[in-house]
Amino acid sequence: MKKLDFVVAGVPRSGTTVMQVLLNALPNVVCFSELFEEELDHSTLDVPAALLSMSRSPNVPENKRHAANHWLTVLNGKDLSTLTIGNKMPRYYCCLRRILDELHPTKAILSVRELPDLMKSYNNRAHEGKDWHRGQVGIFAFAEQLNLLKSLHTLLEYDVLIVPNKCL
Repeated sequence: MKKLDFVVAGVPRSGTTVMQVLLNALPNVVCFSELFEEELDHSTLDVPAALLSMSRSPNVPENKRHAANHWLTVLNGKDLSTLTIGNKMPRYYCCLRRILDELHPTKAILSVRELPDLMKSYNNRAHEGKDWHRGQVGIFAFAEQLNLLKSLHTLLEYDVLIVPNKCL
């Protein structure tokens, strides 16, 4: 059984996608993009079996089936014991303690962005309107940051790397 070795989390628009791209540029590192939802019991997750199931299930949205097939192709023929595998899901931060407990002894990478920049990004995305709720403007970024801080105080004994967005 191959579990996730790490997870990438952070408030949406905080740099989690850039982090995922950078991680995938490393040899022997694979970071999926939002394949495994927050609600999933990660303790039972076997990466290859989950990808195979996801790729074949008619109940899984087409884009996730396509992504699962892509990652199965990437992993095909590789020795999984030599790979470091993770999943990027921005709102993992909402339940990061539970996920880290389920995947113990995994690690988390938390991408953070300064609030003024985050609020501007929310406003821009809301104005563009594509795949973003028009009303989800900067004040939502403030609320997300508060929730992130609330989650962080419960993670002191966990292996969490906090990476400021400006470092990316």
